Amino acid sequence: DGDNCFDVIEAGFSDGDEDGILCLSPVIVDSLGVVVECKAELECSPLNITNYNMVGSTQFISSDSSYLLTEQQNDQSGAVWSLDRIDLSKEFEVQAKLNLGSLTSNGADGIAFVLQQTSTAAVSTGGTIGYGNISPSLDVEFDTYCNSPACGSTTDYGDISDDHVAIQTNGILDHNSANNLVPPISIGTAGNVEDGLWHNATFAWNPSTMLFEVSFDGVTLISLTIDIINSVFNGNPNVYWGFTASTGGASNDHRFRFNNATFFNALIDQTICN
Repeated sequence: DGDNCFDVIEAGFSDGDEDGILCLSPVIVDSLGVVVECKAELECSPLNITNYNMVGSTQFISSDSSYLLTEQQNDQSGAVWSLDRIDLSKEFEVQAKLNLGSLTSNGADGIAFVLQQTSTAAVSTGGTIGYGNISPSLDVEFDTYCNSPACGSTTDYGDISDDHVAIQTNGILDHNSANNLVPPISIGTAGNVEDGLWHNATFAWNPSTMLFEVSFDGVTLISLTIDIINSVFNGNPNVYWGFTASTGGASNDHRFRFNNATFFNALIDQTICN
């Protein structure tokens, strides 16, 4: 309302882009400048942490409405899952900010965005980015540790030396396997995202075109045409969604927070405010 106060944060909501607006612009205000209604194309709701299940080492950080999936400690694993399933016969878009820590030389292991049907308590340990062996699942990994002989590792997952994004299925991390849908693509400045900064990530699904897209820092890196419902989930369109992370012998802080999430389906019809 122009009084230079942080009204959104003071009211107990998050304001990830620090624009002072609770919902999507434009908004309707009363004579005192109080926001009384959202008039954007899609109205939004504040983040309600009771809609999500925290698993393993995950902590909710109320100061910035983020989730700390793992601390910079070895052998941790964490996940945040939606308690409501989404219907993949309808469109969805999830926008989030990812922070993959600041250890660059020996940081690990990364964050994954996962669609799965197992449970809201699923998570795996070690160098699995938290999604290992969750099946059936569609797994978008942001991998910060190179498991390849080319990097001196005794494990060969077909990784590249750069931090990278890739898509796997059924909790199998091996890019050499049939579970690899999109091979590793370098991300970050000079192939490094362990810079302590927040990075924007968007995941969008259009069932009419069967197009699944992943954007990172404003650039669309993946446009995958796939029948997710039938090829991954055996005809069942209802899935849980969430984020996972893990550490093994190497570690990093792994955090995420929602920008917004929009689901055009009967199970959820909601946009989460910034």
